Amino acid sequence: MKKQRIFTKKHFAPLLILVAAFLLLATPKVNASAASKKPGAVTGFTAKSDHDDCDGGIRLSWKNVRHAKEYEVYWKKSKNGKFKKYTTTSNLSCNLNIGSYFQANKTYAFKVRAINGKKKGKFSPVKSAKAVLGRPSTSLSLESENNVSVGTHFIYHSGNANLKGFELYRASSKNSKYTKIKTFKKKHSSDDVFGYNSDYDYTDANLLPGEYFYKVRNYAKINGKKVYSKFSSVESIIVPKKVEITMDNWMQYYEVSPCNFGIYYNAFGEIESLYQQHTLQLKNNYILHAYENIANSSIAVEAEYTAHKQEAIIDWQTGKVTPGAIVSEYTHTETGCIYEHNNTFYLIYNNLDKNDSSPTIETIENVTMKRIQGTIYLDKW
Repeated sequence: MKKQRIFTKKHFAPLLILVAAFLLLATPKVNASAASKKPGAVTGFTAKSDHDDCDGGIRLSWKNVRHAKEYEVYWKKSKNGKFKKYTTTSNLSCNLNIGSYFQANKTYAFKVRAINGKKKGKFSPVKSAKAVLGRPSTSLSLESENNVSVGTHFIYHSGNANLKGFELYRASSKNSKYTKIKTFKKKHSSDDVFGYNSDYDYTDANLLPGEYFYKVRNYAKINGKKVYSKFSSVESIIVPKKVEITMDNWMQYYEVSPCNFGIYYNAFGEIESLYQQHTLQLKNNYILHAYENIANSSIAVEAEYTAHKQEAIIDWQTGKVTPGAIVSEYTHTETGCIYEHNNTFYLIYNNLDKNDSSPTIETIENVTMKRIQGTIYLDKW
């Protein structure tokens, strides 16, 4: 007996038609028409002088518009001129740099509209802004003990023919009066094949110890008059004070510290051990110069002292150490050096272990400096 076929070829065609119809009906109509929707008008449109971009110029920005795929930026050179399209962008901002199109110290008008394919939204309100020179940047370094190297860098496009150079100013405090100390003419960096970068180096020489503050600004000449950028951020540097340390003056700058204790904790926050130190150290009202390779401090030290080794009573909960009976006494001479920006010379340093059944500490007295000689450079004196 033959088995009856429930599904045959004649059933397949109608079923395929039903599936296709279902998919067509299930597809959201909004997807088919979204691409053709007209975007709204641009809002939040601003046009501002761009002092902070290294190229200078004007910065435009606006808010996102629904259904917008891109934005068209229009501009005109004069009040009575005609608008023409400058660029099309998918961004919500546009930097218009000083160059062949936008000249320093000139004001331009702008408007923006959103587009979605062939559909175009309404233009934003017209906004105007003046194209300005960008701020230069500057860097400082100590060239020698009393010479400061000032470097500045800015970028310009060859279309900005009015740019002439920059001026360097200095003051003895951040908010005091600044004095112009150097004017530089524009020049191209020799390693820049495109002719875009300008770099200057200047040595401010023979400065007295103290802190110095510097700022720079670009300038252009337009119709015979100087036009300036805003000043760069203020940078400062300290020219250190050089001091020769001798047996006669060392106590003005250095002192022997009392017995100090520090605590080592384990991973559980429990006191694991203590460390004890006596040091020859720079007094708190001085700070050593910390720049590497230039103005490094170095002092040779030879100190003699009497040391008392004492029993120690230690509270391992708080880290408090109480000196007990003197176990022994000895005289010791410590020699060594204080290098660079390290302001400490250890006379005694030792650890107190929690597992030590009879820990001892050492105290010193009668410190006699047998020899101390060298040079220090101070940032604070």
